Amino acid sequence: MAGYAAMRAQLENDLAARLEPGAFHIVMSDRNVDRLSKPTIIVKFDQVERHPNAQGVILARLVITVVSELTTPAEADFACDEHLDTMLAAIQPIRWVAFRDAQKAQYKSKYVCYDITVEAITAIKKEA
Repeated sequence: MAGYAAMRAQLENDLAARLEPGAFHIVMSDRNVDRLSKPTIIVKFDQVERHPNAQGVILARLVITVVSELTTPAEADFACDEHLDTMLAAIQPIRWVAFRDAQKAQYKSKYVCYDITVEAITAIKKEA
């Protein structure tokens, strides 16, 4: 895998290809979204560390945040659980990432979301 920005973009593209067209708004950068009109996906890097068993190998953790656009707590909670199922099904066939965990959270203190962590292995880029 190339650089980290390319890795994030590839994950966004792989997810978009596996999700129903138009079902989710995919935000192509780690930025805040003020108002949501449909379920939203935000992909960002969480952590990059040396792989514990291999010199020169990087373990990159990315977080896929899937946010329900609903603001009624019970409806948002149910919808977010459904979105989690959809996202896990979309992640499963992507062979270059591995699902690690999912944590229920709040987005902007208004929306319910899941932060889904996936891991990818890459190499340290060598300077030319």
